[in-house]
Amino acid sequence: MSDHYWITIRNQLLTEIRTHAGETANDVIPSLTLRPPKNPAWGDLCSNIVQLLGGTQDGNCLMQADLIVSALRSLECVDTAQLADNGYINITLAVDTLSGDLLKIEESGCSYGLQGLDAHCNSVTLSSPQSRDDLLALRQAYNVTYLEKIARMAKVDVESGVWQEPELRGYPSATALAKCGEDVLKLSLLGNGTDFAVHFSPVLACDRSYDNPAFCVPYAEARIGQILRDQSVKDVSDADTELLLHTVDHTALEGAQERKLMMHLLNWPLCVRQSLREGDMVHLVSFLSELSLLFFRLNEHRRLQSSDYLHHKVYKTARLQLLRASRKLLSGGLDLMEVNRAEEFI
Repeated sequence: MSDHYWITIRNQLLTEIRTHAGETANDVIPSLTLRPPKNPAWGDLCSNIVQLLGGTQDGNCLMQADLIVSALRSLECVDTAQLADNGYINITLAVDTLSGDLLKIEESGCSYGLQGLDAHCNSVTLSSPQSRDDLLALRQAYNVTYLEKIARMAKVDVESGVWQEPELRGYPSATALAKCGEDVLKLSLLGNGTDFAVHFSPVLACDRSYDNPAFCVPYAEARIGQILRDQSVKDVSDADTELLLHTVDHTALEGAQERKLMMHLLNWPLCVRQSLREGDMVHLVSFLSELSLLFFRLNEHRRLQSSDYLHHKVYKTARLQLLRASRKLLSGGLDLMEVNRAEEFI
C-alpha cells in the first residue's frame, strides 16, 4: 500500500462520485467528508458520500450505496464498510495492514503519509504580520513560519496574503517572552486559539499540567525516550532490528489503549491537512498534545516500566515499535517548530 490509507479511500470515493454523479461531480466533491466518526464504536472513518449522491442525477441511491460499499471493501486497507441508518458509510480499517505503517513512521517521521496529499488540499494563503510586538502578531508569525515548512513537506502550494491587523491587540510580546521564554511561549500560543494571545496568562502558559502542551508534549517525548533507553533498544544490531520489524505480532496492539494510540499516530496526515486548510498550527499542536495524553494513559494503565509489558516474549517488539513511532512524531513535531527542550526533559 503505497499511499496513506486516507488517501487511498478518498481516491476511491472520488472515483465513485465521478461514476455516479456524472456532470454534477464537481459540484458534489467539495462537500465530501472522510473523517473519524463521533462515536469510535462505529468504526475508524465515516463518509457522507451516499447522502451527497442522493441528490444527483443517478436516482437509485440504494444501488449506489451497495456499489460504493463493495468498492470500499475491496481495498486492502479496509476491513469492513457498512451503510448506517443515518446515511453515512462507516469504515473499519484492517489493523494488520495498517500496523505496518508504524515502521513507516519510524522511517519517515513527520513526512509520513504526506505523499499524494497535495491532490486533496488546495493551495494555502498565508499572511505575515509586519511586526511581532504583541502576541496576536507573534502567533501569526509562528503560524506562517511553520505552516510554510509543512506545506513544503506536503508539496502544497503557498500563496502570500495581506495580514489584516485585528482591532484587538494581544499581550505585549516582550513581556511574555521575558516571563515564559520563547519555547514555552511558542507552544502555548500555537496550542491555543487567538483568545489566549489577547487574554494571555503567564501562569497558564508555564503550568506544569497535562492540559498544557508546553509541558505535556516535551515531557511525553522525554518519558518515552527514557523507557526506550531502559529497554536497551539501541543495543540490538541493525540486522536483528530489520528482522524484528518485519516479523512483528501486531495482535499485541489490539488492546483499547494500544489501538487508540496507533490510530492516532496513523492520522498524522489528516492533522497536517486540517492545519493547512484552516491555516492554523493549533491543530498540529493539539494532535501532539493528544498523542502525549494517549501515551500517559497507556503508561498509567500498563505500568510500562514496572510491569512485564515490554518484556513479553511475543508482544515486546510490537509494543516497542508503537513507542518508537510515538516518540518519532513527538520529536519531529517539536523539531519542526524549533522548540528547544528544557534540560529537565533531556
